[in-house]
Amino acid sequence: MHFGILRSAAFYPVKTQIKLIMAYFLLHNFIRSMMPVDPIKEMMDTELANEDLNGGEQFEVELIDNIESSPEWNLFREDFSISMFNRNETRA
Repeated sequence: MHFGILRSAAFYPVKTQIKLIMAYFLLHNFIRSMMPVDPIKEMMDTELANEDLNGGEQFEVELIDNIESSPEWNLFREDFSISMFNRNETRA
């Protein structure tokens, strides 16, 4: 599923969220321009076609729609965002 990151609530200011979304779409479009065929989509299409030929056995897929944060992850994310901010400020 594409753009799964956009399904959950964000904890950043609106301007930062807009920049993240723009970066995500730019990266996605760049990858699609370099790889016109999505290998994961091709693999899933092949598996679905094989299931149809083999009697259509159905598998239930559990999607991740929420991830709990941890203190370690919060600290990493905060340090990373501060370093990105500081790097951006030195360029200006």
